[in-house]
Amino acid sequence: MLDLDLSLIPVDIILIFINIILLFVIVKMLVFKPVKKFLENRAQKTVDTMKKAEEAQKSAESLKAEYENLLKDSESQAKKIIKDGEMKAAEKSAAIIENANKQAEEIIAEAKKKIEEERREAQEEIKKEIVVTAIKISEKILEREINDADVRKVAEDYFSNPGGKIV
Repeated sequence: MLDLDLSLIPVDIILIFINIILLFVIVKMLVFKPVKKFLENRAQKTVDTMKKAEEAQKSAESLKAEYENLLKDSESQAKKIIKDGEMKAAEKSAAIIENANKQAEEIIAEAKKKIEEERREAQEEIKKEIVVTAIKISEKILEREINDADVRKVAEDYFSNPGGKIV
C-alpha cells in the first residue's frame, strides 16, 4: 500500500504548524494590521461625519427657529406699520375735513356779510327812491314848489318814525 514513514510524520506536522503560525504572524503584520487600521479610520470618519451631520441639523434647526422668529417679528412690524398708516390717514382726513368745514363756515359767513351789505345798500336805494317818489307826489299834491330840504326833512321824519305822523 502506501509507504509512509511514521517517524517523519511528527516532524512534518510540527513544520506545518510552524509554517501556519509563521504565515499567520506574517499575514497579521502585513495584512491584518493595515486592514484593521483602515477599518478603524473608516469607522472614525463615519462617526465624525455623523457628528457633523447632527451639528448641521442642530444648526439648521436653530436657523429655522431664528428665521421663524424674524418672520413673526416682521409680520408684527408690518401690522404695526399698517395700523400706524391707517391712524395717520384717519388723522389727516379728519384734519382735511375740519379744514374744509372751517373754510365752508368762512365762506358762509362772508356770504352772509355780503348779503347783509347788499340788503343795506338795497334799503338805502329804496329809501332814496321813496324820497324821490315822495317828493314827486308831494309836488303834485301841493302844486307848489317844495325845496329839497323840506322833502328830506319829511322823509327823514318818516323813516325815523315809520307809521307815525309827519310834522
